[in-house]
Amino acid sequence: MMLSYTLYFFLFLSTFPVITPAAADASPAYTATEFILLNCGASSNLNDTSKRRWDSDERTSYMLPINTTISFAHRASDMHPSVLQVPYETVRIFPYTFGYSFPIHAGPKFIRLYFYPTAYSTFNASQSFFSVTANGFMFLRNFSPFLNTPSPSEPSFKKEFIISVQENQSLTLTFITDTNSFAFINGIEIKVFNYVNC
Repeated sequence: MMLSYTLYFFLFLSTFPVITPAAADASPAYTATEFILLNCGASSNLNDTSKRRWDSDERTSYMLPINTTISFAHRASDMHPSVLQVPYETVRIFPYTFGYSFPIHAGPKFIRLYFYPTAYSTFNASQSFFSVTANGFMFLRNFSPFLNTPSPSEPSFKKEFIISVQENQSLTLTFITDTNSFAFINGIEIKVFNYVNC
């Protein structure tokens, strides 16, 4: 009789699923499913000091076809010792409204725009005023990178934004120049938004 009770007890336990505690490091570190680094004005792909690869925008599919003939690529006439070569040494300059379109998945996106307001050939950044929109939302209005420089010792800087992209929608960044002015951008970074890794 004792054997029967023991058998029933083990049969009873076998009906429950086995639960294994997860190891603390079992989950992989967060990895963005989309990560874009665009080195504006560069003629080739380059790595920055963190070994991140920046793609040239010279013949990129992100540049709207209508815009290919109304922009200029230049190198900085002078590089401040504190300024990183990638992505700040080269620039894309737009005398007219200009745009990039990024075909990406839906969801929140983190955007960084990189600026180094200095002289580029005959273009002086102190004369640059423009606005920036993303899918119709105004990010920057009547913006002057020169007037927003953090300090003379740190002349390069970034502007950061978050936007939600809808299903079947590209992320379109549009640079709108003010009258008798021009817009410019040194680098564009886009990745999936995550509170921890941004």
